[in-house]
Amino acid sequence: MGEGFIPEPEERKTKEQLGFDYFNELLSRSFFQPLSSTGSHFVMHDLINDLAQFVAGGICYKLDEKVETNDEYKIPEKARHASFLRHEYEVFRKFNGFYRVKGLRTFLPMPVQNIHVWPPFYLSNRILLELLPKLHRLRVLSLSGYSITELPSSICTLIHLRYLNLSGTSIVSLPDSLINLRHLDNSNTDLLKELPVEIGKLGSLQSLPKIVLSKVGGLGLRELRNLEHLRGTVAISELQNVLDVEDAKEASVRRKQEIEELQLTWGNDTDDPRNTRLEEVYWMCYNPMKT
Repeated sequence: MGEGFIPEPEERKTKEQLGFDYFNELLSRSFFQPLSSTGSHFVMHDLINDLAQFVAGGICYKLDEKVETNDEYKIPEKARHASFLRHEYEVFRKFNGFYRVKGLRTFLPMPVQNIHVWPPFYLSNRILLELLPKLHRLRVLSLSGYSITELPSSICTLIHLRYLNLSGTSIVSLPDSLINLRHLDNSNTDLLKELPVEIGKLGSLQSLPKIVLSKVGGLGLRELRNLEHLRGTVAISELQNVLDVEDAKEASVRRKQEIEELQLTWGNDTDDPRNTRLEEVYWMCYNPMKT
């Protein structure tokens, strides 16, 4: 998708759905093999992998341990997708070679199974503050599993960014002006207690697994009305912060047909008189036609 290989769908499908169909076709032809029983991880046969790397010709680059210990390593200038092995401490020097790659589209730490049983992973602030904002053509950025608490506002200058993975991080807040995102993975972010109200303006957003509602200043239930393409599992918390039952109707959560699982939770502040309206808000989310 990042290379533009997936055409505009003719039917009422997104490019992601069409790409999923392509992947299943390749899976049925044994280009990929399931790595786990859950079907969430796949591997490529060694022969297919060798052929793919040969055809790619440097477009995909893997920063392995041998390269990391060599200060003189060079990433091919035509590289578009870079992945690397995780270390407990990611130092800035490891990524020096990325500066010369002007067209990099993917910055991807290799995933680890059962990341929650691993020790925390730490990322040098210089990578966040100095390197990433200079990767102007970046489309896919994963910081999953790193102990980062915030993103610099300069991340918002990455106007081509479509996929941002912050799952399993220590993120506390998000920048106000993230634009053009299609997928924002903020799952398993226990310290994230609020989302910026501007999230509601991301009309192309398809993935937002965790939605935390705010009383004032942050994202409210009403702002969800523009997120028409949300899909998958969506968990909406702090429902007690809804000030007006009409906000639930305006949000039209149940009209978002691509949502497969909806979770609604609220706090335990029973002294708040607005809690008497929680049941009405709850059913309004599940049935927006209720009057």
